[in-house]
Amino acid sequence: MNPWKGLKKLPHEMWVIFFVTLINRSGTMVLPFLTLYLTRGRNISAADAGLVVGVYGLGALLTGPLNGEIK
Repeated sequence: MNPWKGLKKLPHEMWVIFFVTLINRSGTMVLPFLTLYLTRGRNISAADAGLVVGVYGLGALLTGPLNGEIK
């Protein structure tokens, strides 16, 4: 009983959704490295770097409900 055997039978659209989601979620790994870059590479204080990441988070929170809306 191989649980991975049935994956070959999935439709092409499902694989596209899988890879797009994988790339999207991989992008969230940038945030910790952004903080390191700001504090070490650009010599910005930890508080200011936290503010930058916080503003990004607030923007994501506010625009989240609007994603995918077609007008």
